[in-house]
Amino acid sequence: MKLSIADVSPVPLHGTASTALANTVDLCTRADQLGYHRYWVAEHHGDGAVVGGCAPEVMIAHLAAVTDRIRVGSGAILVNHANPLRVAENFRALSALHPGRIDLGLGRADSVVPFVDLALAADRAAGAERAEDPPDPLAAMTGWLEHEERVGEIIAWLEDGFAERHPFSTIVLPGDGRDLQSWVLGASDSSALLAARLGMRYCYGAFINPRGAIRAMRIYRDAFRDGAGGCGSTAHAMLAVNVCCADTDAAADRLRASAELFHRRATAGAARAPLADPDVAIAELGGRPAPTVPGSEPWPVSLSGGPQRVVDMISEMATKTSADEVVLQDLIAVHTDRCRSYELIAEAFDLAGSSLSVGR
Repeated sequence: MKLSIADVSPVPLHGTASTALANTVDLCTRADQLGYHRYWVAEHHGDGAVVGGCAPEVMIAHLAAVTDRIRVGSGAILVNHANPLRVAENFRALSALHPGRIDLGLGRADSVVPFVDLALAADRAAGAERAEDPPDPLAAMTGWLEHEERVGEIIAWLEDGFAERHPFSTIVLPGDGRDLQSWVLGASDSSALLAARLGMRYCYGAFINPRGAIRAMRIYRDAFRDGAGGCGSTAHAMLAVNVCCADTDAAADRLRASAELFHRRATAGAARAPLADPDVAIAELGGRPAPTVPGSEPWPVSLSGGPQRVVDMISEMATKTSADEVVLQDLIAVHTDRCRSYELIAEAFDLAGSSLSVGR
């Protein structure tokens, strides 16, 4: 099984963005040596005290330059914040610099950037929108149609795919966008359908919505059609899961306390803060989190265990979703614990024993 890593570049407690990004570089170079297939960096905005990953293109260029084999990409470029031409130019340039090693993951932010939040708050205060008003289905549909249009335009720029009479057809971009891999990232049936309609690779975020994973992955495969998205005639799906691994099950459950407290605080609407030390998190939670075990239903947002338990859980989830690959995310507070987690998982899956050649 191909395993990869998705990194949000968490800012450690008492650390800075520089610390967070240095940790990302360190973990990526380790992942390259351990046999992980891909390393994706995230795009987050307005949350710099917690997450250092806001400029994936910058990080991808640096990470690809300091590694030898591993594919490097975005998990994901937020299309509703981006100019399609600029996205295509950036990634064609990256692909020209590092042929055969660049991935372009495309996603959509659920919430607007902070200054738009402030504008919406002002509208509500003026009576333009009541807090108790239900979501507008037409607005949601319009947003997704716009998202699909933007993703389609990015693919057209990458693939030189504009029709002969299209006004963009005579514009020539540097490099060859067909040398990189393009993905749709999401955690809904809608994102699965989008990837299927465009003929793109699909990554489902089970660390966001684990309950919908099996259904969305089935929808993707059933609806898939060969298109402009570069996947060819066969669907290709990846499952994203949040995992903490340690030498023992109990030690891993302890590490997961940081993630559980993070989610609890977020649900309660508390101010965002860096991940808490596991012992502090356990004290605030009132005890160590219950074990996550294979066969549990529904699947939890975060998994934890020693190497064998992690192998069993990941293998079960991959089988039930028919995933071709799995990408791992974590919310582990201490960098050395993060590194150890990925080392143990690599050993348990014998990643170093598999082929380490760059491939599609």
